[in-house]
Amino acid sequence: MKLAVISPAKALEKYSSLGDIHLILAQEVLANEEYRKFYEKETKYKIIDNGLFENGQAVIVTGK
Repeated sequence: MKLAVISPAKALEKYSSLGDIHLILAQEVLANEEYRKFYEKETKYKIIDNGLFENGQAVIVTGK
């Protein structure tokens, strides 16, 4: 079993290292450059949550 911690954006350094993998919120990646840059450099396995439950609709990301 692997543990993923959903870190608050303001405490990434403190909490993100507690898990075996990263669970990343898509809405934060799009809205918060610091959050996005933090996870871009991380090397652990990453899962991106599409925000459907939290927002009532999935975040849709198109190509750059």
